[in-house]
Amino acid sequence: MKRPHFESKDYLELILNMIPVMLFVVDRDVRVLDANKAAEKVLGKTGDSAIGNPCGDVIRCVNAFEAERGCGTGAFCPDCVIRNSVQEAYEGRAVTREYHAMRLQDKKGEKSFHVQVSTTPVEVQGEKLVLLTLEDVTEFHELRKIIPICSVCKKVRTDEAYWEQVESYLLRHAGMKFSHGICPDCMKKHYPDY
Repeated sequence: MKRPHFESKDYLELILNMIPVMLFVVDRDVRVLDANKAAEKVLGKTGDSAIGNPCGDVIRCVNAFEAERGCGTGAFCPDCVIRNSVQEAYEGRAVTREYHAMRLQDKKGEKSFHVQVSTTPVEVQGEKLVLLTLEDVTEFHELRKIIPICSVCKKVRTDEAYWEQVESYLLRHAGMKFSHGICPDCMKKHYPDY
């Protein structure tokens, strides 16, 4: 069944701008050729001001600012998940939700940015391009730092909803080992004769 509205540029633009995740169309050099409204809102730029600029410059990656020639030329750029995912898409392999932690520059200084990167190869009028999706997961990353702990027995609830001793939890998740002692307050309370 043919759906003529799918062929309409206005309809497709409307759909892409309704998606609440940053979408970019980029070239092989990871230069932004187009961006949806979510990207503009997060970046505080209009699509026109992002066009033709390297993605790292557009999203204000600290590594792009520290490199003399900008995005793609810094010491950390060869390990950039965004850059490498775009290259994989150019080789015909889509990347789905690859996690990446970055440092971005804003008006207040540096901030952490945790992102799921997805790339899909596309061909438009014979030209190879990549649809780059950046899903901001910073809030979820921060929430993972919160450890639910029982206010009475001090056991920690794991992701599997199992309650375990703090010592066991920290040994498994952070490689921490404990030695045990007794503080002066507990000594007085539990062993008053000593």
